[in-house]
Amino acid sequence: MLTPLTWLDVNTANFGGLWARLLGPALLATGLLHLGYGLAIAGEPVRRLIGQGVLGAAPDGSVTETWFWFMVAGVPMLLTGHLVLWARRRTGQVPGFVAPYLALLGLSALLYPVSGLWLFLPLAAVAGAAAPRARARTAAR
Repeated sequence: MLTPLTWLDVNTANFGGLWARLLGPALLATGLLHLGYGLAIAGEPVRRLIGQGVLGAAPDGSVTETWFWFMVAGVPMLLTGHLVLWARRRTGQVPGFVAPYLALLGLSALLYPVSGLWLFLPLAAVAGAAAPRARARTAAR
């Protein structure tokens, strides 16, 4: 039977394979878009940060401080994407711990609903689909 998601990967025994291939690039793209958007939209605060330094340009609660943290958040996204790609090359799998961390980031949107943190929930689902299952590893032994 054709389910809505089987068209993505015909071999249902290796259903996580497609997700595993997409997760690293998706995380890298998210980080690059985050940084690119920050540079494109927040020109003045970013220039202030570069010109005056973080401590000189960002008093508590300022727009510059907000954009500083927005820009800083793009770096861990890039790092996570690179780590997922590295793990896939080394082990052929996405580490199982990636999905819960991405889910926690997504659920943090409950604290800050007017943010893009919700976008981590689909990435967490992709990471969960890509991660190896404990039952499959145990059965194979």
